[in-house]
Amino acid sequence: MRRLLMFISAASMLAVFVPTVIKTASGEGEKTVIYRSPFFVVSSQDGKKLYASDKTADCIVVIDASAGKKLTEWPVVKEPTGLALSADGKTLYAASFASGTVSAIDTTTGKVLKQAEVGVRPMEVVSGGKSSRLYICNRASNSVSVVDLKDFRKIADVAVDREPCFASLTPDENTLVVANGLPTDSSNAPVVAGTVSIIDTKALRVTGTVKLCNGATNLRGIVVDPNGNWAYCVHTISRFHLPTSQLDRGWMNTSGLSIIDLRSKQLYTTVLLDSVDHGAADPYALAISPDSSKLFVSLGGTHEVQVVEIARLHDLLMGRLPENLPERIGDPSTDVWKRIKENPEARRELVNDLGALDCMGLLRRFSSGGIGPRGICVNPAGSQLFAANYFSGSVAAIDTKTGEHISVISAGNQPPEDLVRRGERIFQDASICYQSWQSCTTCHPDGRSDGLRWDLLNDGMGNPKKTRSLVKSFETSPVMSMGVRADAKTAVRAGFRFILFNDGIGADIEAVDAYLKSLEPEPSPYLGKNNSLSSSANNGRKLFFDKARCADCHKGPLFTDLKLYQVVPPASFDRPGDTFITPKLVEVYRSAPYLHDGRAATLMDMLTTHNKDDKHGMTSKLSKEELSDLVEYLMSL
Repeated sequence: MRRLLMFISAASMLAVFVPTVIKTASGEGEKTVIYRSPFFVVSSQDGKKLYASDKTADCIVVIDASAGKKLTEWPVVKEPTGLALSADGKTLYAASFASGTVSAIDTTTGKVLKQAEVGVRPMEVVSGGKSSRLYICNRASNSVSVVDLKDFRKIADVAVDREPCFASLTPDENTLVVANGLPTDSSNAPVVAGTVSIIDTKALRVTGTVKLCNGATNLRGIVVDPNGNWAYCVHTISRFHLPTSQLDRGWMNTSGLSIIDLRSKQLYTTVLLDSVDHGAADPYALAISPDSSKLFVSLGGTHEVQVVEIARLHDLLMGRLPENLPERIGDPSTDVWKRIKENPEARRELVNDLGALDCMGLLRRFSSGGIGPRGICVNPAGSQLFAANYFSGSVAAIDTKTGEHISVISAGNQPPEDLVRRGERIFQDASICYQSWQSCTTCHPDGRSDGLRWDLLNDGMGNPKKTRSLVKSFETSPVMSMGVRADAKTAVRAGFRFILFNDGIGADIEAVDAYLKSLEPEPSPYLGKNNSLSSSANNGRKLFFDKARCADCHKGPLFTDLKLYQVVPPASFDRPGDTFITPKLVEVYRSAPYLHDGRAATLMDMLTTHNKDDKHGMTSKLSKEELSDLVEYLMSL
């Protein structure tokens, strides 16, 4: 049976960023090891040169695309992420994840010409040649910065939803579409899903927000077709309403491609990129062929690139079926296409049909030429695809017709993996999972949370909990919401066995331990310069330790006493006597939704709507101003 059934559950999802410089023990002391990790890649207009951001080596790598070799590197940007080229190819724009800036780099000399401050932890950079503007997605500050190229300064910050990482501009440059990585909903909302923001670039405001299908999280690559009619976005679809009892046929996680009609600003349909017995885990970036016939997807978890015959897909969605459909295919999944022809609304069924695209020959996969592909781009002729393979430290040139590797270009000398780097790679490797449906990072993007709640079987069935961040998990024993695992080491092994369905990971699991221990909290975007508190946050700090009595339980460097308490009021599925560990508040700004069942979408909801009995701090008698100050302090942690 090829149709994927939906029921009811909860778990988590994608892309981890390592520190730029990794220190590893070596005999007499420490030595600095710098790994090569290509992240984004762009092609010149003539297709002769490539530019790749090497995130952990703090440089831009310049490649001769024709010869398939590295030309040079420019060590001018700290933790470079997104890249964009000017229309004339003379200037490369590069975002710095570490410093929150975007730089203009002379492509002849490799020197930085100008630099502008943008938001916190910028990701993709989109260049508008006609409008002389740059648009930069700021993952941590939930905004898109707009930079005027004429004097190279930021002219606006447009607020969007949670953790925007990717964006794309329509050909007329009037509309920017932004993929927001994580849901903003409480976990008991009717639909819990990430969104795509539609920005009017003239008015510099959001004019539409498109919510994707239920369970859509880890929204990553987004691209507009050359005609400006459609936007395509890849993401995970988490079947979080189901107990995590199996993986067959995408029971827990599948990978989706959502199609947005830009004319109506509505979700047109969502299709699955997986096959019936093999997942397309952790889709990351997108590229489209110049003739709009093919869409390319980097699959970070399975180390592949997938080709979607997007023009043929649109034909089928319009009801234009080949005459020999039943005889040629002879597969039950063709029935959905017949129903779509009779009633276009039937395309909503595609989000649950694993065989629909595969049976029509619309999907094709080939190796990315390395491990952990991230950014991809297509040359102007559409004949070659270039994939930045993060863990391999290389950029692969791939024939778009045959999938053959034309060349694999090293970004530089790659040192042997230490335990942390190996653990990071394994954490993101879906090939170690049964049928490659998911990786650890599918449920714990960046080692954090996917914004969903899951019914894990380690504490019984029918009592879902929100996904917890793994930052400092080795310092907060016992672990899990109800303390059912003695420590993080035990929980990691249980995760491999009961979530990835892999009991034979062996010594490599020690590397995952090392990686998780290496995760450090990222400073809150709500802090001021030099990590200072605002006056409001300072007032909130006093309330936290005094009047609100939050520190009675949230104490110590991680703001938890690690004790178990009954939660009042309990969730409908809590059992009498259930107790829950005081959650740590480190990085609480990025760990929504709140409470063990995720019922509170925001901290303010948690302190007010869900705290009438003062069981989560003495907040019922605080004024609106005091509540605002307390939230400001919590968001700074």
